[in-house]
This record gives sequence, structure tokens and C-alpha cells, in this order.
Amino acid sequence: SPAAEALAGLPAELAAHVETVSGIDAAGPLAAALFEGDSDTLAEFARALAAIETGPILGLDGVATGAADYRLEMLVEEVSVSTNTAAAGGNASLMTIG
Repeated sequence: SPAAEALAGLPAELAAHVETVSGIDAAGPLAAALFEGDSDTLAEFARALAAIETGPILGLDGVATGAADYRLEMLVEEVSVSTNTAAAGGNASLMTIG
């Protein structure tokens, strides 16, 4: 399917976190969802996602059946790391010793 083709180009590290399922009931914990189908079914799917009571608000990208123009950047999660250099007396180079 076009969806499988779009996902086939993902790096292995990312592809390991992507699962293709036949419906939301078959899915495990979700971070985002990609949908392929008609607009009526997409609306039903969006309602089912919104009804999930635990976890974060999920991103959803839907395309028409046969299309393969997903916004795969939705699958990227940004992580911010902050280092408190004050713990080393304000000298960041002291934190690399060890």
C-alpha cells in the first residue's frame, strides 16, 4: 500500500517504533497516528483517538486512500536537555572531568 511505501523509507531507528495496525483497538500505546482512508472514516478515527483517556494528546495525520504524502516530521519528538553548570561553580569544563 502507499502507506507502507511511505514508511519503508524511514531510518531503521525510527521504523522500529512504527507499527501498522488494522484499527485503533489493535494498537498498543500511541505517540502519534497516521491514517489512510476516506474522510468519514478519518473523522471516526479522530473521535476514537480523542476518546483515549490516558496518555498525551496524540498527533494525527490522514491521507486519502492511495496517497502517500504523510507529514513524517510528525513522528519526530524533540527532547531538550539542560545542564546546571552552577553545580560545578559555573565552570562547565569541570563537569566533563570524571
